Amino acid sequence: MRATLRINLATADRLVAEGERMIVRHRAIAEALENEAHGSSETILRARNVLTSIEVLQARRIANRDQLRRATLQIDLASAERVVAEGERTIARQRDIAEALGNEAGVSSGASVRAWNVFNSIEALHSRQIANREQLRRLLAEPQNGNE
Repeated sequence: MRATLRINLATADRLVAEGERMIVRHRAIAEALENEAHGSSETILRARNVLTSIEVLQARRIANRDQLRRATLQIDLASAERVVAEGERTIARQRDIAEALGNEAGVSSGASVRAWNVFNSIEALHSRQIANREQLRRLLAEPQNGNE
């Protein structure tokens, strides 16, 4: 589902960019007709109506793109939530291993140090995963303004 959303989002981004270029072109045509009086008032009116239609279509394209972005973010956030939860379980298991090695007689101090190094690495990764999840939450909390 996420891959399909990404493909559709890429298409939506292209359509929005194309729409922006089309609006610029048609706005220039309408303004040239008005400023240089090359067209009849009916031609100018038609050019303005075409421009308005393109702008309405563009607003719909932007709304669709924003919907796709939001859906993608929601899927990403759900995945990040699962990753963070698994990370917490992994940290707990690794802490238990490191503590057990430290408390066990006959285990070299090197093995205990390595176990704590692994624990610290897992914690650092987990911190980055939490930061990623929080970034996704912030993005989802932002209002959708359609002006991106």
